[in-house]
Amino acid sequence: MNPLFLGLDIGTTGIKCVAFDENLSELAVAYREYDLHFGPENAIEQDANEWLALSLDVINEVINETRDLGETRAIGISSQGISFVPVNENNEPMGLANTWFDARGNVSLPQMGAAISADEFKKRTGKPWLGKYVLPKLLMMRDRETERYESAKAFYMPHEYVAGHLCGNFVTDHTMAGGTMLYNLSSRSWDEEIADTFGIPLDKLAPIQDSGTIAGKLNPELKSKWDLNEEVLIALGGQDQKCASFAAGLNKGRLTLSLGTAAALHAVITEPAVDLDSEIGTFAGIRSGQWILEAAISTGGASLKWLRDLLAKKFSYDELNDLAAPLLEEEPGLMFMPYLSRMNGMGSLTGLSLDSGAGALAYAVMEGVALEVNYYLIRMRELTSTAEAQSMQFFGGGATSPVWSQIMADVTGLPIEVPVIHEAAAAGAAILAGQAMGYFQDKEGQSFLPIKQQYQPNPQRRVFYDEKMKKFIQARERLLAVEN
Repeated sequence: MNPLFLGLDIGTTGIKCVAFDENLSELAVAYREYDLHFGPENAIEQDANEWLALSLDVINEVINETRDLGETRAIGISSQGISFVPVNENNEPMGLANTWFDARGNVSLPQMGAAISADEFKKRTGKPWLGKYVLPKLLMMRDRETERYESAKAFYMPHEYVAGHLCGNFVTDHTMAGGTMLYNLSSRSWDEEIADTFGIPLDKLAPIQDSGTIAGKLNPELKSKWDLNEEVLIALGGQDQKCASFAAGLNKGRLTLSLGTAAALHAVITEPAVDLDSEIGTFAGIRSGQWILEAAISTGGASLKWLRDLLAKKFSYDELNDLAAPLLEEEPGLMFMPYLSRMNGMGSLTGLSLDSGAGALAYAVMEGVALEVNYYLIRMRELTSTAEAQSMQFFGGGATSPVWSQIMADVTGLPIEVPVIHEAAAAGAAILAGQAMGYFQDKEGQSFLPIKQQYQPNPQRRVFYDEKMKKFIQARERLLAVEN
């Protein structure tokens, strides 16, 4: 039978499995949502048991849907980064998992800065001075939950936790390790000096292997349960945004922008450059010799969901898009700052009047995210010429909106390419799984994803957005000055 390759994407609010054939045609999709657990002091946690249980559910559903179309041969995994869970000797969760936007790690930053400066941290690890990464949260856990920390056999992120339970080998890749603040960009390995400085035992972190490496074979129990005839390989994928940009063919001439719950803007570089003056991070890429500049907006797509919920879910997303569309021909005055998850709640919406309706609000939210993307694009261009791209590939839930896609083109001044496959992270994981078996040869920076539609910048709005960008940057600086 035809070989099929599954991409399992362990996201922030849900898990998706997508089946592809050897031509990268999408054959089946299954999705399950899970809950976030909100606690005191900005705690945001998840149940790691659900990472595994729902992964098994969606894989099983996709296998059943595609039995007549081919035989599942390999599963690749993409995952939210930074989130992690301590496990016991049986690789079972010891309490809830700490998510990537849990803010409690900020309490560890003074302790870290007293030993290694923020600039030195960024030069070595590529990470901005934020408490969301694994190291500050491990230090917080050691101080506040000492018994839990000390008795843990290991600390696993979703990628290695699920892969390990599928095949018995708990390993990670460079893109996942890069989100820990314990990974050295230059050596592409765990940073022993940082780990020693803070007393973090590296044997409690998963070994690092290259994306596309075979982690192992699907365990016999699951193979039998799912009634599979052939052996199924479990392949290392990577952090979801990096898998997505890999599938999209991130290269010097093409940026990628993923817009789901969060947004992530990527530019590729060939040396591990860092920006000491902004929150742009540098990560190892899927391939050796490639690094990625990443600007993240934690409430990129979540901002529009926030607005929809604020309006009592009176409008669907399609209706909000229809209401916002006429403003593509106007010069809207509202200004939205998409900082809804920052510790001090510094998001804002200004310029309101009595005639500001739902369409104006929806447009402002989409535009505010685009302005924030463009702010980071400007920063990237100041840092490296590799951000001088000629186009941007746009995927994720936000890219299903023609209005948001056109706004993105108008604000950035770049042609926006929207691929046929919106689930780029799952596609990237499936491609890596297929490559482990000799399928899907690399295209040297060309996209694996066929383009469905392209949006050209409207030249008549260039002056308007040049001026609005200046106002946005000024407002941004004022807001963040208040926060600091």
